[in-house]
Amino acid sequence: MGFSTVILRFRDLVTEKDATIGQHKEIIKNKNYVWWGWWNKGNEKVPYDEFSVLKGRIAGTLDLYLMDSGQRKLYKAKCCDMKYMDNRKMKSPEIDHTPDYYNSQDYYAWFKLSEIQECDNNLVRNFSYVDVASIYMESDSNYSKFSNKRIYNVQEMIQQNRTLWFITMAI
Repeated sequence: MGFSTVILRFRDLVTEKDATIGQHKEIIKNKNYVWWGWWNKGNEKVPYDEFSVLKGRIAGTLDLYLMDSGQRKLYKAKCCDMKYMDNRKMKSPEIDHTPDYYNSQDYYAWFKLSEIQECDNNLVRNFSYVDVASIYMESDSNYSKFSNKRIYNVQEMIQQNRTLWFITMAI
């Protein structure tokens, strides 16, 4: 599995502008960590084997990225744990460590974050896409053509109808 980390897509749809990140960072400030729920698109499912590999890489912390598709912003986050089941939704592992606006909802995966910092959008150019077909309900995805392609910019990612990218450092 040739990926090194992931980018998770989000958008301030049920919160005010910047509130998604703001509320997560506030919980980190007050409680040292927060749970981030992975909402999937209808054509996406839990890539169980790849999530198992990702979880194994955490070993303390793992850098992952959060991409705000509404504002075209990129954030680097420190992930210290993750919880998921084989294609079944679940509640936050700790409701009091999850923002109120979604702490009672079920999601396919939860990422435990200890830090979130905005970073330069151009950072995505350092990475290439890794094709992980197991994330899609149908075996033939439209995204295999992006495999090993260097990410051009955040806008290119926004145009893709997905919420999760497996990535690796570009050669």
